[in-house]
Amino acid sequence: MGSHTFLPPLFGKTRQALLSLLYTHADESFFLEQLIRAAALGRGTVQRELAFLARAGIVRRTVKGRQVYFQANPDCPIYAEMKGLVVKTAGVADALRAALAPHLGDKPLQSRRLFQGHGPKLANIVADAQA
Repeated sequence: MGSHTFLPPLFGKTRQALLSLLYTHADESFFLEQLIRAAALGRGTVQRELAFLARAGIVRRTVKGRQVYFQANPDCPIYAEMKGLVVKTAGVADALRAALAPHLGDKPLQSRRLFQGHGPKLANIVADAQA
């Protein structure tokens, strides 16, 4: 799960994690167990939050056999805004992390050192990742 820089004031930890996963992968469906593992939160907490999001129409709940799948609901009236908000916050961190991974090796990314002496190189890496 990525860093959620803007979402904390708006949503609790569970909702942040679920919305980030579902809306950064909006074209995919996830079954409950996948979401529980990815969110690294308790089953009851995740189930309650998903039930709330499904009732609100923000998330689509689909039953196939014995599995229950969840997906960002493209029919939700605020779908575009929600996706934009999530992608601009959580999605940016994930995209930047993925773009920089090959250039960092085993070194952890430290934001305070991100631009020290790497400004032009970093700009090229990010531009390549967006292409």
